[in-house]
Amino acid sequence: MTLSAQLQAALESRVVIEQAKGIIAARGGVSMDAAFARLRAHARRHGIRLTTLAHGVIDGSAPSALTGAPPP
Repeated sequence: MTLSAQLQAALESRVVIEQAKGIIAARGGVSMDAAFARLRAHARRHGIRLTTLAHGVIDGSAPSALTGAPPP
C-alpha cells in the first residue's frame, strides 16, 4: 500500500469514528470525549476494531446500550 493510500485510509477511518462519536454523544446526551471513551472501551472489551465498531454505530448494528438509543 502506498503512503498516499495509507493516509487516505487513515483519514476515512477518522471520519467514520468522528461520525460514530457524534451519534453516541447525541443519543446518549454525553460529551464527545465521553462518547469516544464508550466507543474505545466497548471495542477493547469485545476485541473489535474501533473502525468496525464505528461503522456499526453508523449503520445501527451496534448494541443500543453503546449508542444510548432505545432498544428496538
